[in-house]
Amino acid sequence: MLGSVRNAARVLRAFAGGDAEMGVTDLSRRLGIGKSTVHRIVSTLTAEGLLERGRQRGTYRLGPAVEELAVRGTDGVDLHEASLPALATLRQATGETVVLAVRDGDEAVYVEALTGDAAAIAARVGTRLPASRTAAGRVLLGALSPDEQSRGFAVQDAEQPGVVAIAAPVRGTDGSVLAAMALVGDSARMPGPQLRQHAVHLLDAAAVVSGRLGHHEAPR
Repeated sequence: MLGSVRNAARVLRAFAGGDAEMGVTDLSRRLGIGKSTVHRIVSTLTAEGLLERGRQRGTYRLGPAVEELAVRGTDGVDLHEASLPALATLRQATGETVVLAVRDGDEAVYVEALTGDAAAIAARVGTRLPASRTAAGRVLLGALSPDEQSRGFAVQDAEQPGVVAIAAPVRGTDGSVLAAMALVGDSARMPGPQLRQHAVHLLDAAAVVSGRLGHHEAPR
C-alpha cells in the first residue's frame, strides 16, 4: 500500500520537472516503474482530477485538482468551500453564468461553473481557454489596463460572438491572485449600466471569497 502511494507521488512530481505532458511510456522510463503499474496510477489520478489527458494523444498533464490544492487557504478552507456559496449568491443576484478559474500556464481553467437561470450561455468545470483572450485569464495574468486596475475588474467582449464577460481577482493572505471569479452573459442583455451593476455584485462576491481564504478586505 505504501509503495503504491509513493509511486503515485513520484508520478505527480514527475510533471513538476518541466515536462507539461507525458505518456505512460515516458513516465515508466523516467521513474523506473513498470508500464502496467504506471497505467493504473495514471488512470486513478485522472479519475480523481489530479491528472487529465493532454493535447497530444496518449499524454497526460496535471489536472485542475492540483491547482485547487495549491490555492488552499492557510486556515484550511479550500477554494471550493470558500467560493461555492458566493458563486451561488452571485448567480442568483444576476441570473448570469458564473465561473471560478485558475491559471495553468497560458490557459485559464474553470474549477467551478454555475450556469445562470436566464442565460443560454453554459459553462463547465475543466474548460480551458487562452488566458490572454478572456477576462478571467487577464486577471490571472495580471494583464489589466490602468482603467481596469483602478476599477478592480476586467471586461472582455470578444470571448465569443455576442458574449461579454467581467472578472475580478480572488486573493490569498498575502494579496496574491489565487483565482479569478467571472460573470459571463449575453452582451445584448448586459448594456453598460447593467454591466456596471453586475460588476458591483461580482466585486462583493470576490471580496467575500478572498476573505474566506485569508485576505482581509471588506466587501464593497
